[in-house]
Amino acid sequence: MTPPRFELVSDNTTGIAPQILKGLASHASGRALPYGDDTVCTAASEAFDKAFEREVQVRFVTTGTAANALALACLCPPFGAIATHRYGHVYRHECGAVEACNPGCRLLPIGDDPFSNHAKITPKDISPWLAESRQGGVHVCELTAVTLSQPTEAGTLYTLEEIRALTDWAHSEGLKVHMDGARLANAAVALDDTLAEMTWRAGVDILSFGGTKNGCMAAESVVIFNDDLDARLRRHMKRFGHVLSKGRFLGAQWLAYLADETWRTLARQANEKAQELAQGLQDFSLAVPVQSNMLFVEIPPKNAAHMIDQGYLLAERFRDNTYRLVTGFDTTDEMIQDFIRDIKGA
Repeated sequence: MTPPRFELVSDNTTGIAPQILKGLASHASGRALPYGDDTVCTAASEAFDKAFEREVQVRFVTTGTAANALALACLCPPFGAIATHRYGHVYRHECGAVEACNPGCRLLPIGDDPFSNHAKITPKDISPWLAESRQGGVHVCELTAVTLSQPTEAGTLYTLEEIRALTDWAHSEGLKVHMDGARLANAAVALDDTLAEMTWRAGVDILSFGGTKNGCMAAESVVIFNDDLDARLRRHMKRFGHVLSKGRFLGAQWLAYLADETWRTLARQANEKAQELAQGLQDFSLAVPVQSNMLFVEIPPKNAAHMIDQGYLLAERFRDNTYRLVTGFDTTDEMIQDFIRDIKGA
């Protein structure tokens, strides 16, 4: 039996970056206060202040699902609603976590095709939902927030201008804005922008910032740019089991991740390998331009069957014969060359 090959199926299949493992090991022994009240988490919080170029409130969790659900619970009352892209991770791949964390609230899916408008949402898309929310009075859920993914689920990127246009409109309508940044590092590298420019300076109120897909072991965070939200977030975290006893081991990963912009180094490798893969797959159709570390490639059934026979896992088929390929911080030239050789060998 051909052993399974995980190289390009997802950046969740990657290992731990040596820089992160070294940082984690350096804090593995000794004693410290529990629940994130230790010196390591304090130092990591200060590193976030530096990375985001202002004082922020940051809380550490272990999964992106938790980060998203807890962040959105802070923005929405039980009778509220949150606008999201229909193919956004919070809607399609988190098993109702947002609604479970905040019983009564609703996610309002926008858009039909995963690749239409490069999987982005705009004020024009949300306006009909907002109008319906306000016209319906107490009979309908009140739209209170918007969530966007950067990069999108199609691997495409919102420009700074597009983010600002969305947040400016949302704030003018009294809505808060959450950003799902599970791969925010890849977006920052691709746009050659800072974390600050893409988030709070662009009007984002609260951010889910991921490290796991980019070299960490299990390190995600909720970054708050609106100080009024922090007390509410802490209560939600405790209530749903995300105040960790040995929180310093998350803080240690974030210290290593942010030091010397390690996050940027790791994400750059992933992005560059995605471009190399796209270059080698020019004979195949791409559903959208390759802008981060994800490709959506139309693979004919004959070629797909051949790749599966070779042990490759092909996942996330968003429409017929279109598969998602994802590069990571540890993707090598050999992995890229092998995949291109094998897919053309069909």
